[in-house]
Amino acid sequence: EGPRGGHGSRIFCYHPHGIIFWGVIAGFASWHWKEVRLQSRTLQSCDVRLGTISFNNLVPVFREVNKNIGSFTVSWNSCLRALERGLNILIIPGGARESMDAFPGTMNVRIRSRRGFVRLALARGASLVPVLSFGESDMYNLLKMKPGSLAFRVQRVYQSLFGFTVPLFWGKTLWGMPTVMPLRRPIRVVIGKPIQVERFEGDLRSEEGRKAVEALHAKYVSKLHELYEGHKHLWAHKGVSFRVL
Repeated sequence: EGPRGGHGSRIFCYHPHGIIFWGVIAGFASWHWKEVRLQSRTLQSCDVRLGTISFNNLVPVFREVNKNIGSFTVSWNSCLRALERGLNILIIPGGARESMDAFPGTMNVRIRSRRGFVRLALARGASLVPVLSFGESDMYNLLKMKPGSLAFRVQRVYQSLFGFTVPLFWGKTLWGMPTVMPLRRPIRVVIGKPIQVERFEGDLRSEEGRKAVEALHAKYVSKLHELYEGHKHLWAHKGVSFRVL
């Protein structure tokens, strides 16, 4: 465990969400990361805990899997408690809304209006670690719906009620029928350098606090963009641009 109060803890921020974030499941929640090093430690030894929506902790099987890998409900208080214990956490800032933009061959990151993960880092002085997943959005086909259409509005209502939404997607086809099995596509997960964050001792809702939040958010987006630019020649689709929504 790191020092109490969040100092030394890290918040891993995974982008993009995709449909079912297979990069997280096959990566952070598997044994593969015992060979990956973050500075002087293996990622496995960092004891990264996955934050997930409360619904996943209520559904049988999902609930047992989440408990087995040490995940927790991704709420403000739960994240604060985890950081207070000196744990490292992984969250997906784009959330369920980002899954609506997970079209194959794209890199759409919905964090323009997201500030919660930044406030969390400032509240506990925890480092922010940008994590970018090339190929996450290629695992499924996604039906594009016109904004304002009935199906589009139904999905927004569903998300507001349950905290997540169900995009209209399909993966592999068996005997001519679409299934939820993912397509056979590679996913390459790139972990950026931790962004050191000084704990903000004042009120984050004050004018000074809002300035600190905006400054850190701008810095994070810039570092995330740099991470994409530094690896796009290896794994990004040709002609695809990094889009912050």
